Amino acid sequence: MEAEESIKVKSYAENPPMRLDDGEIAVSLTPRRGILLYKSLLMVVIVNVGVFFQFPIIAGNGGVENVDGILWSYNDCEGIGIHSPKYDVPAIPKDTRGSIVVPSKLNGLPVMYIESDAFRNCRFLTDVFIPPSVHYVSGCAFYGCIGMKAILVAPDNPWLSSHSGLLLNKEGSYLFAIPGGITVLNVPSSVTCIGHHACEGCFALETISIPSSVTNIGQYAFARCSALRSAVIPSTVTKIGNCAFWRCESLKSVILPPSIKEIGGSMFEGCKTLSSIKIPQGVESIGWDAFAYCDSLSHIVLPDGVRSIGGRAFRQSSVNFVVIPASVTNIEDEVFFESRLQAITIPSGVKRIGHYFASSTGLVNVKIPSSVTEIGESAFFRCAKLKDVEFPCAVESIGSYAFGECVSLETVKLPGSITNIGDNAFKDCIRLKSVTMPKRFKGKVNSSIFMGCPHDMVVTYKDI
Repeated sequence: MEAEESIKVKSYAENPPMRLDDGEIAVSLTPRRGILLYKSLLMVVIVNVGVFFQFPIIAGNGGVENVDGILWSYNDCEGIGIHSPKYDVPAIPKDTRGSIVVPSKLNGLPVMYIESDAFRNCRFLTDVFIPPSVHYVSGCAFYGCIGMKAILVAPDNPWLSSHSGLLLNKEGSYLFAIPGGITVLNVPSSVTCIGHHACEGCFALETISIPSSVTNIGQYAFARCSALRSAVIPSTVTKIGNCAFWRCESLKSVILPPSIKEIGGSMFEGCKTLSSIKIPQGVESIGWDAFAYCDSLSHIVLPDGVRSIGGRAFRQSSVNFVVIPASVTNIEDEVFFESRLQAITIPSGVKRIGHYFASSTGLVNVKIPSSVTEIGESAFFRCAKLKDVEFPCAVESIGSYAFGECVSLETVKLPGSITNIGDNAFKDCIRLKSVTMPKRFKGKVNSSIFMGCPHDMVVTYKDI
C-alpha cells in the first residue's frame, strides 16, 4: 500500500540558492530531473499496522536552499529521502511506537534513501518496512532503537534485502544495519563486509558471531554497543576501520587476527572494561586514541614490526607497563598523556621524544636510549613520581617545560652533547637537589630554566 501527501511541485532553474531559516521544514531530496518539493510543516503519511499516522521529514541548514520560495536539500543520493537535520534529532518523533511502513512515493516521486539518524533513539519502534524504491539506508539510521526487532525489505526491492531481520544489500554481501533491540547477532555467511556504523548504538547487543566470509569491518561498525562483552575476529578479516569498537563499555576481551596490519584510530577508545588484548604479529601501526580511556587495561605488549604509535594512543588509560619493540621509529605526541604508566623501555630507534609522557603520574624512572638527540617540549611535564632520568651522551636539546613540575625529581646530570635547554625546562621541580652541567654553560644559564626550584639546589659545572 502506498501513501502519498499532496505537496507542491516545481521545476528548478539555475537560480542562486538561499539558505533555509532555522525552524522551517522541507523535504530532503536532490535536484533529480530538476524537481523540488516544498510544503510548510510538511508531513509524510505512513502506515502503522493498517492505521495512518504522520511524521515530518525535516531538512537541516546544511545543503538546504531556497529558490523562488521553494525549499530543498541537496544530497548525493537521487530522489526523495528521509532526512535528519542534525546529530541527535531524528526525522520522526522519538515517542513513535509500533511498526513503520516507509512510503514508496511522495506525490508520484520515489522515496529513495534513509539518512543517518533518521530514526535515532526511537525506543518504541518494533520494526520498519522498506519499500522497493529505497536504494540506500545509512548504518546509523536506527541508532538507539532498543525496541526494534526487525528491518524488513520488500522482496522486489532491487538494491536491498532482509535476512533474519538484518538489512543487507541485494546480494547479501554487505551488512548495512541491524535492529537495535536484538541481543545476539549471527552475521550471515554471505556477508563479506560489515558496513560503516552497521551496529552502532545497538545498546542491547551482547554477543556477535562473525563468519569466515567477512574480510572487512567498517568504521564505527560496533561503536557504542554498550552491552557487548567479547569479540572474536576471524583470520579472514584484513581491515578493521577506525572506531570499530569505540565506547563498547562492557567489552572485556577481543581476539584479533594476524591478518590485520593496523589498529585503527580510536578502535578501542573508551572500552572501560577491556582487561586484556594481544596485538598480533603483522601489525605495523597503532592509531591515534586506539586505547585511550581503557580503564581496566593494565599492560600491553607491542610485537616486533610495529613502526608507529599514534598520538594519544594510551591517553588516560590504566596501562602501567608497555613493551615497545625496537622496530618503532615514530611515536606521536601525547601517546601516554595522563596515563598510569609506571615503567617503559624506549627503543633505540627513536631519535626524538616529543610530548609523550606529560601527566603520567605513575612514571618513576625512565631510561632514554642513546639514539635520542632531542627531548621535546613538555615531554615529561607533571610526571609527579619521576625520580630519576638517565640522559645519554647524544642528547643535544631539551625543550621548554620538558621536566616542568616533576616534583619528585632529585638529581639531573646533563651530558656534554647538550647545546640547548629551553625556558622552564625544570620549572617547579621542588625536590631537585643537584644538577650537573657542561662547563661551557657556566654564567650562561637562563634563570627561567630552574624557576621554582629549591634555593639551596647545587649546580656543578664540569668538563663532560
